[in-house]
Parts: sequence; structure tokens; C-alpha cells
Amino acid sequence: GSDHHKHVNQIYVIGPPQDTEIIAPALAQELKVPCDVVHPAAALRLKKIPREQTPNAGAALGLAAGKLDARGLPFDFLNPKRPAAPGLNKRTKILLYAATVSILALLLAGLRTHWIRQRLRTKATVQEQVNSAAKQVNLYRQIQYQARTLRNWMDQDRRWLDHIAYLSAVLPACRDLYLTSLSTSSRGALYLTVKARNGETISTLDRRLRAAGYEVKPASVIPTGDRYGYEFQAGFELEIPPDLQINLTQLEYSPRPEDDGSLDSTPPAGSSRGRNRRNRAESVEKGGETGE
Repeated sequence: GSDHHKHVNQIYVIGPPQDTEIIAPALAQELKVPCDVVHPAAALRLKKIPREQTPNAGAALGLAAGKLDARGLPFDFLNPKRPAAPGLNKRTKILLYAATVSILALLLAGLRTHWIRQRLRTKATVQEQVNSAAKQVNLYRQIQYQARTLRNWMDQDRRWLDHIAYLSAVLPACRDLYLTSLSTSSRGALYLTVKARNGETISTLDRRLRAAGYEVKPASVIPTGDRYGYEFQAGFELEIPPDLQINLTQLEYSPRPEDDGSLDSTPPAGSSRGRNRRNRAESVEKGGETGE
């Protein structure tokens, strides 16, 4: 049962007396190692068992001794040619269990620390985003309000520039009437305020607006003094029907008066500012003639 690298200093032989008396001297002479015969009855102090019967119980005694020994015997009596696995005593087992528990505790503590650090990094990142968003909350609200306004405007499909161009063609010539204010409402209505030379011009505008497809509420006409001769002021509220179609290519605009000086200005005609204004005036007149 011993390992091969250990030196054997003593051999004990157990068995029937007629065999051991021959085997013991032969082994001592062959192996050059002291070899003695063991008598279990004498070693175990078994007085009631005959001495000649105890050698036959050597295997049973060895198994019992190996079972009762806390460390275990290095010889397996059931498998004599196979070295017995070294047993573990109680203290060694307790130390192994304690070491295993300590390793598991350290492993769990390391995992817990790693997870906590990972969650803290995630929390710091989210907190930074929250702080950055909190600084921009007013901008976000403004963008939301603008986006909602644009969506409502797109859903209503109000083409205000088309209506302004359309009204420019519907209004009478500026010698008889001119526009003082133009505004819109959230429900899609147009509000006009005009000044006219006489009440007939206001009636003409009312008929033209109705003929253009607008739903016109009764106008409030107020006499007013004006140094240019426009003696009446009127306000119109125009409802835009959903099926109103505007074709800008077929509009006809009133020609500008020959003595219209609104495009003239104080800068000399030869200056760059004067030339730019005159060029814009010519382009406006051309646009009015072609209906663009």
C-alpha cells in the first residue's frame, strides 16, 4: 500500500502459522529487510480466541481497523494490489469547507462590486443626460409649440400667400380704395380693413369678394376724414370655403397709376439705391401685366 519512492524498513506477515513460518524467513532473505510474523491475538490482547484462529481473520481485522481509523489505512484489504486513496480527517474537511465558502463569498462580493459600479456608471450617464435636458427644457417647449403650430397650419392647408395675391386682383384700383390692415385668425378667417372714396366702392368690393368665392360677413362702414379724399372706412371678415380654388395664372391686376410715386424715392436716379428701386418697380409692373 505504500508509494514506490518510500523505502520499506520492516515487513510483517500475517496468516496461518504453517505458511508464515516459511514465508517470513524467505522474504527477509530475498528482500534483505527484517520480516516478522504478526499474531493478532497477542497484538489485540484477545484472550478468549485461540491463537491459531486469529491469523485467518487478518483481512476482517484490517477492514475494521481501516473503517475505524480517522485517517484511514494506506492498505486496502479488499484490493491489496491497489493503493488506498488517502482519507480526509474531520479537521481537513472543515478547512476545505471553510475555504470553499470563503472563495464563494469573495467571488460574490467581487461580482456585487462589479455590478454596483456598472449601475453607478449607468446612473451617472443618465443623470448627465437629465441635467442637460433640464437646461434645454424651455427650448424643447418652444420647439414643441412651433411644431404643433406648423402641424395645425399644414392640416388646415391655409395658403395665405395665395389669398394675398388673390385679393390683390380682387380689390378695386388704388385710386378708389386701399388696404390699411390684413390679418388672419386661428380658425382660418381673413380680416380686411380698407379706406374708400365713397360707399359705392365699398359695395363693389363686397360684390367682388363674394364673386371670388369668399363668404363675406356684413361690413361695418364708418365715415372718416382723410386728407387724400378717402372718406369711408370699412372692415370685412372673410370665411374661406374648403372648396375654394385659386388659379394665380388667370388673375388680372389693376394697372398702376401713371403718377404713382410710391416707387420713387429721394436718392438720385444715378445712385445705386435709386437704380435698384427703379428696377424693382419695373419688375413689379411687368409682373402685374403678365398676371405673375
